[in-house]
Amino acid sequence: MSKSFKFLFICFIALQTLASIQCDHSKSKLITSEFYLKPPAQMGSINCNLVEKTHLLVDDISSIFGESPEIYLFLDESSYAASFDQGHILNVPQRFFRKSKKGKLHIKTGDEILPIIAHEYGHAIFTKKLSDNLPLLKPIIFRRAQISSKLRDVKQILEDVKNPNLTGQQRKLRLAQVQVKSKEISEIKKTFQSREIVQKVIKVIGPYHELFADIVSVYYYDDLEIMKETLSHPEYSESENNLVLRRSFSSHEHEIDENDLHGILGAVRSHIGQYYMPSNNNEKKLFLNTIFSAIKSEVRFQLNPLNSPLSSEKLNSRLINKIDTEFLKL
Repeated sequence: MSKSFKFLFICFIALQTLASIQCDHSKSKLITSEFYLKPPAQMGSINCNLVEKTHLLVDDISSIFGESPEIYLFLDESSYAASFDQGHILNVPQRFFRKSKKGKLHIKTGDEILPIIAHEYGHAIFTKKLSDNLPLLKPIIFRRAQISSKLRDVKQILEDVKNPNLTGQQRKLRLAQVQVKSKEISEIKKTFQSREIVQKVIKVIGPYHELFADIVSVYYYDDLEIMKETLSHPEYSESENNLVLRRSFSSHEHEIDENDLHGILGAVRSHIGQYYMPSNNNEKKLFLNTIFSAIKSEVRFQLNPLNSPLSSEKLNSRLINKIDTEFLKL
């Protein structure tokens, strides 16, 4: 397949699965773009209630925690996961699937998935705070944000191409713009630091990213079990339930799993749940910032090439001690 044909084929597929979100709803200034990704045969069933609640949720979280990262909302029809691309794109499904090993599906929709959206926006907050507070990470985060912006532009152009009033020449020019944007994305990727450095950064910050994002959801909903309950499945086996249990902040013994980013800092979760649950919105902001200060210190320590990698047990004990130290300063 030639490069030009392959490019046009990708554009054709994208055109078949992309639509702007057309809902009459309250709009957050922090959600600057909206797209709907869905099979063409099922177009037209956007859950506008979920879209509006997402806008309100983002504004409310921003108001409580005092952080305002801008995002692009990509709404999927259905998925086993939501995601944040560490730039701007927050991808969430209208129908969130959980599947047991026996193949049983459990579907969550509407308000049931709002805690997941809160978690993903927590990733956006953490990314912004890392960029603002750790100069070493700022170039990497900036480039990922650039890629997000250009991906958003590509999707917007592809949406414009569907305009039936465009002439053939206008449509051709817009597809050429997509090629330019795609090339720009490739060029940005070439400017990243060495692969080893980027991989180390991702490995170091991964567990803290998941911890922080879960804290945002837990604090917002005043519920130690909000992520565990949201991700639960009525027919999970004991081993499957143990995976979900790692998202809990209740005071109990957490199994440390170095292969699961959510399970590495289990002891920290219990410690926060036991000692640092806020009682009002002012404390939510204060406590989140205090915990971030501790995380920032640990990330800086681990990214120092003079320091050796730490075991999961050491990661937990160091962060717990650092959190306690930061709270003693209040």
